[in-house]
Amino acid sequence: MKKYLALFILIFISSCGSKPEIIEEPLVEEPIQEPMVVEEKPVEDTNSKFGYTLVPGMDLKETERGIIIVLENPVNFKLRESKIEKQYDASFKVVKAFIDANSNIITRIVVEGHTDSTGRAYPTNVVLSKKRSLSGIEELSDMGLSRTLMVVRALGEAMPEYSGKNDYKNRRLKFAIMKDDADLKKYNSVVSKLNLKKNR
Repeated sequence: MKKYLALFILIFISSCGSKPEIIEEPLVEEPIQEPMVVEEKPVEDTNSKFGYTLVPGMDLKETERGIIIVLENPVNFKLRESKIEKQYDASFKVVKAFIDANSNIITRIVVEGHTDSTGRAYPTNVVLSKKRSLSGIEELSDMGLSRTLMVVRALGEAMPEYSGKNDYKNRRLKFAIMKDDADLKKYNSVVSKLNLKKNR
């Protein structure tokens, strides 16, 4: 009996002295995340349009006959008059500043004279619109713009922008800008189809 007891004690001591078994968990590698690439959108240049540099007080509009300057304060006329009023001095300064800012690409500026439909389309309104065009050229010339750059264009009442026979907003100047001879040819092709002798 003592023999068995001694054997049991020996086994017990032996088991207590053994090191516990360590179970190692397999190493799991976390995937390396690629850095997020944020695509930068090009910043829109609000100071340019159609390849031209804009200046304060104006915008540009693409029309069938070409690019037209749109002034915040359009140049209008009193009934049957061709004189430029002082209130439009700032508008001509805007036109001059725009041309100066784009002097490397503008080869011609067409100064269009327009009338309303009061009176006879021809010759009365055609002659009046020519006087208005010449007044606009004179104004820009006095500011230092070369006359060789400007083109007279009398369009009478043939190209109204507003409805109404006596709408003063149709008694106006418009400025069409040309980059090259192709632009001028396109412009002349469009306006040559207008009937300047027909009353609206």
